[in-house]
Amino acid sequence: MRTPLRLVTVLVLAITCLVLAAGSASAATQTETATRGTVTATFTFEQPEQYQATDLHLRVDRAGVTVLDGPVAIKDCEQPYCWPNGLYSGSKVELPALRVIDLDGDHEPEVLISVFTGGAHCCTKLRLYRFVNGTYRAVDRDFGNVTARLVDLDHNGVVEFLSTDDRFNYQFTSYAASFAPIQVLDFRAGRYLDVSKHFPLLLRRDAKVALAYIRQQCKPGTEDGDTLGEWAAWTADQYRLGARTAALGTLRREQAKGCIMGDDHVATYVTRLDRFLLSLPGYR
Repeated sequence: MRTPLRLVTVLVLAITCLVLAAGSASAATQTETATRGTVTATFTFEQPEQYQATDLHLRVDRAGVTVLDGPVAIKDCEQPYCWPNGLYSGSKVELPALRVIDLDGDHEPEVLISVFTGGAHCCTKLRLYRFVNGTYRAVDRDFGNVTARLVDLDHNGVVEFLSTDDRFNYQFTSYAASFAPIQVLDFRAGRYLDVSKHFPLLLRRDAKVALAYIRQQCKPGTEDGDTLGEWAAWTADQYRLGARTAALGTLRREQAKGCIMGDDHVATYVTRLDRFLLSLPGYR
């Protein structure tokens, strides 16, 4: 027996409504609010599934007046795989994705939103809103495979971004064997500045960790090891400590001993590493 066309249409519409209702019910609205002084930011997004987000939206009020109200669209962070994910504080406690904080000590707080694109090795992105000439301007930072912590390293009341330099990942060896050196960034006048050289204690500590990994691998019977990533990080720390000449001497001695191990290009490794470091601001 045939079902009347009108009944079929009604059934289709009913089923469609049920599907849409179920979809909207599963997409829970998330709201984060942060305030500093007279600045209040409200960040909302829909969460259709775990680790998914859509309709990212930010409103910023100053003394009760809305100055910014619109969608958050970050380059190369496609929804729904653009998950709001907090940075870390000095206590390593995960923070909300939204922060309102004075990053440069000028008593004008910036608004930060941190997101993660998902994937095996990628990517933490930071959208920063800076108040300039009566409006907010967005500044983006891609931390790549690594993340960052907000820490007041020099105890002057202004936080730094404590991270590692993602440019070293994959540069000389596989991702698993790479070892990204520590990196400290300040935010000043709308720009991120590498200020790692101002923290020699952290650089020496980082170099010590890299060297410990190297010594574990550079033992008799471990000729198939890979120390290219660790040597790159150790050397990066030495360059920022102003010890390029001494570091190159160490590398050549270690190369003669067979402790620089990795791919078929080990013979040119020291030259390639030196050229790479000299090409990077903050390492010269």
